[in-house]
Amino acid sequence: MRNIEKILGLTFLAGLIMKFAFIQGAGLVITVSILSIAIMYYFLGFALFNQIPLRAIFKKDSYKGKSTYRIIGAVGAGIGISMICNGILFKLQDWPFALSSLGWGLVLTSIILVIAIVKFFKTRSNYYILIFKRIAVIGILGLILYFTPAMSIVKFQFRNHPDYIKVYEQYANNPKDEMLRQKLGIEYRRAIMTQQEFENYMKEVGQEDITSQVLATGIKRDTTISIIIRDSSLYSIPFLKSLDPKKAHWKFYLDGDRFIINNSDTVLFPNVPPLNKVMFFTGSNGDLRINLFVKRILISTIDYKIEVIKKDNPPIIKSGLADLSPYFFLHSKLDEVDSTGYSYESNEYWDIKGSDLTSIRIGKAQDNNKLLLGKVECKLASIEITQDNCPILFGK
Repeated sequence: MRNIEKILGLTFLAGLIMKFAFIQGAGLVITVSILSIAIMYYFLGFALFNQIPLRAIFKKDSYKGKSTYRIIGAVGAGIGISMICNGILFKLQDWPFALSSLGWGLVLTSIILVIAIVKFFKTRSNYYILIFKRIAVIGILGLILYFTPAMSIVKFQFRNHPDYIKVYEQYANNPKDEMLRQKLGIEYRRAIMTQQEFENYMKEVGQEDITSQVLATGIKRDTTISIIIRDSSLYSIPFLKSLDPKKAHWKFYLDGDRFIINNSDTVLFPNVPPLNKVMFFTGSNGDLRINLFVKRILISTIDYKIEVIKKDNPPIIKSGLADLSPYFFLHSKLDEVDSTGYSYESNEYWDIKGSDLTSIRIGKAQDNNKLLLGKVECKLASIEITQDNCPILFGK
């Protein structure tokens, strides 16, 4: 039985090396080895610590000279070490209840250890030395893992893969987010696969339409349509839900500021206004002045405030979040500024609340890339701003 124990211990160490080297099958090796150790200690700890051979555990003579307290102590030590083994397995595999299993196992083995130390100094029995050795190895490993945050293990294992660490942190804070769970799976494969293997995997994912479930857009499973997002935290949920590839029979892959269609055509998301920078636009049409404050908070989304000033009246204010219009790459708008001759191609952002639509168009002048221009459409309490009565707004 001691030989089996040694073999399982070496197998567990091999599994640990495989895990941190990203060798396939590491999880299975770790699970089988340490679970076997836990089962052995739980059911056969009394025999192992009392040096009773496996084939002799049912023989009465095997227990001669062994007190009832020694048998009970061996059972308790076996159960405690078994619980620690389960906790080690759960912690390494990032499963629930790891800390509770480690905690209770450490408490039980600590009690056994104190009693064993007292008894050892009285009897100097080899029985207690066997218990000390197991607690020294398994108990110390369990104690280290108990006080090691799961995030520290992930950061060490994936120290060369920061994208995985970032998504893991997001998923740890939102474990019910199906989108993040799928993203975590994608980043895990990116970490363990070669570049070519990962590219082939992503193509297969696109064909199997895994990510349509992630987006929860209500799209039915379809083997030719998918939306794959590398980092969904860069886009708003309403924007992602508005991308229904079923309408156009396309596959979408969103990678940062790149919008990839059918794994071939790439469109860049607009970079105006710049990310995390407040921009001010203003313009007049007769006695009507409109001020617009915008800040891009996500690749897909702006935070806006519109001030409409009629004559000398106090400004009427409307604010909120507006998302880039879906399929923005198909219908950018071309506006012209009559007074200057400038024309500009703009992208449109929408804030939709029921039947109420606020539209904000922003772009760069074609003949002057440093000049930002815009327009708004919105309904206010006392006035409706349309493309006809809205002046061209100049960025300041």
